[in-house]
Amino acid sequence: MKKIFVRLRKIFGGKQKMQRFFAMSKRIFAGRGRIVEGKRVRKRIFVSHHHLDASELKKLKDQIAYYDVELFLAHEDLQPGSKWNKVLKKELRNCDAILHIGNENSRKSDYCDQELGFALALEKDIISVLTDKSIVSPWGFIADRHATKCNGVEDLRFHILKDKFFSSIVKENRRKRGKILETEGFCLANNYISNYITLIPNNWNDFHYYTSFLVLVNSTEVAKVKIGYSGQTAGNHTMNMLLGYFTHLGENMFSTIKYHDNSSLDDEVKKLINLNLNCLAIIDINNGVVHHRICDKALHDKFKDQGVVTVSLLRSDIW
Repeated sequence: MKKIFVRLRKIFGGKQKMQRFFAMSKRIFAGRGRIVEGKRVRKRIFVSHHHLDASELKKLKDQIAYYDVELFLAHEDLQPGSKWNKVLKKELRNCDAILHIGNENSRKSDYCDQELGFALALEKDIISVLTDKSIVSPWGFIADRHATKCNGVEDLRFHILKDKFFSSIVKENRRKRGKILETEGFCLANNYISNYITLIPNNWNDFHYYTSFLVLVNSTEVAKVKIGYSGQTAGNHTMNMLLGYFTHLGENMFSTIKYHDNSSLDDEVKKLINLNLNCLAIIDINNGVVHHRICDKALHDKFKDQGVVTVSLLRSDIW
């Protein structure tokens, strides 16, 4: 074994070069061959669906893109003039998992069944979702598997991150960022949801930027938060870009937070909330004057010139 090691070291021209080669090889196999500057790219999911569901799935694609997950939608991502059969096979080979949308439309689709069979042959992770109440279980070779059930494709945003595959991403993010008050993260709702920090959308607008949410912890309102995203335009409510349940905001989303004076949250909990909501600044109001305390200078400098930030999140006359 030692002789083999010495010989390999000579072939690679040194121990360090050999170690770099094997480290790179490990990333290639772990990442199914896709490397960007030596780092694993975001999770890429192939969506097997009927074209009639494409418009709603496009919304989900945009929403989930903020959470290190990229959905491949054939009708959205195929380039004009491309050999689409070839591209579909390539995407199936390179994806991390396949999201199978099960309903009456896809059940009649030859392509959906073939995509599923292709993925099974490649031993890909299968995320099965049923969007028709008339279908009680998956079919074919995944008939014995658990499927997430939701009321239509548009309802999928409230269930997708609870799937086993996506929950592994959630757990990894939680290890990096920290769990808040033993909760399962954040949820978007009209009323308090137990075991979650609940964000309730507010229809207040700052010159047609809709960014406001009330923050509830243990059914008690503890703060007000404004959340925006890169490229946001007036008239679009941030809630339309949020998943129903999440552990943190994506890298191109950000917030400002005003904690209530009577809030019982300690500083450590506030730090975790700030971190997971990509807080640019904490808002203080003294004698009717709005003050901004920069929370994350790097984030603040990155997004401070965005229209939604200057007009809404860091509005100085009223908050």
